Amino acid sequence: MYGGRIEQMGTPLEMYSRPATPFVAEFIGTMNRLRLNGTGESLFRPEDTRIVAAGQGQFSGTIASVFFLGDHTRLMVDCGGSQLVTVETIERREFTVGERLHLAVDQAALLSL
Repeated sequence: MYGGRIEQMGTPLEMYSRPATPFVAEFIGTMNRLRLNGTGESLFRPEDTRIVAAGQGQFSGTIASVFFLGDHTRLMVDCGGSQLVTVETIERREFTVGERLHLAVDQAALLSL
């Protein structure tokens, strides 16, 4: 419910995977908002972001913070200005604040609401 109006009804998995509105997308779980190579503003989940080699991703940035969570690592990546992106990876290595990363998002995972 948002502003006295039901935004979406469904199971938690349905609302997480297929949110009907930006409010629902950001209410359930973490959601990134970023402009990707002229595609307009896109919404995508941290787990839909992959670390790739230079020149292979849609965007890049520097690591602002690292949170090791056992089975995965959550990274906050500064993509310029006020553009912070949350990335979750199961890649087993040490990440360093200030390290430059190149990132890709699967086109099928992008939500345009």
